[in-house]
Amino acid sequence: MTDFEILLNTPSYVKRQLRMNTIDQFRALLNSKKHPNTDDLIQRILPHLQELECQANVIDGTLVNDKNGKPTVMRTNGKQTWWPLRTPKHNASEPRFDLCEYYAAFGSSGYLYESKKSLYVAFDFDSIAGHAAGVGISDVQLAEIQERVSQVPWVEVRQSTSGGTGLHLYVWINLDTCPKIEDRSDHASVARLVLDRLSKEVEFAFKDAADKIGEIIWVLARRATNPNSFKLIKQNTELYPYSLTDFKLYAKATKSTNHPAHAGTFDAVELDDEHKAQSTYTNCSRQLEFRTSMLTDTHQGT
Repeated sequence: MTDFEILLNTPSYVKRQLRMNTIDQFRALLNSKKHPNTDDLIQRILPHLQELECQANVIDGTLVNDKNGKPTVMRTNGKQTWWPLRTPKHNASEPRFDLCEYYAAFGSSGYLYESKKSLYVAFDFDSIAGHAAGVGISDVQLAEIQERVSQVPWVEVRQSTSGGTGLHLYVWINLDTCPKIEDRSDHASVARLVLDRLSKEVEFAFKDAADKIGEIIWVLARRATNPNSFKLIKQNTELYPYSLTDFKLYAKATKSTNHPAHAGTFDAVELDDEHKAQSTYTNCSRQLEFRTSMLTDTHQGT
């Protein structure tokens, strides 16, 4: 049984003391729904889960509107209601659903919001194949990226969630020398600094090819059924060896992605299903406050 199932079978007087908050749900998910190609990655994440910025997207269901008839991020099947979870936003909440049953994907940005440090920064390079028009780069370019970073000891390379030719790059940061990173915007600036350093080191314009820079990158997904999903191509042998003190110079007032296809307004490009789900959660969560009264009404009888 999962941790949540054990909780459901606990007498009510004990259950009140054992309610699982969002981080507990994340931990239960990572411990019970392991992917063979990211087990090593998840083992590095778990010790920091208590303060790591993470997001879990959920499977589809019937849309739930708020009391004013406006759509929320909640979904229902008539008996159970579920919604995407993100830390630190939902740290204090105790979701009354089993994330292990309703998750679609789980990932992290690598930002430690309590220590105010960057554990790692990650970059997503998508293939044109399987993505909407304007998203991704050619397989030739992806092969070149893989070749360029193959000799850089501080870069970890994995195949993408789909297991195709897309790539995820990870750069792990030395927490002992990491400067104070105030928020996720600073974390994104660190990512841009690291990517700029990598670009100069191997003479390749990575930022013009990246789909995500320092954002949430999936480490677990229901759709990751390809044997090559998340497959480790190259392990890093070093932490990032250079100073991060100048990360403020890489602050960016505009949206987080650097891909030229996303120039202009955020809605200029039709996104594929994976990116639509992440974008929808981000946009809706900015508008929606989970009021206790609404959650109580929604969950009566579950």
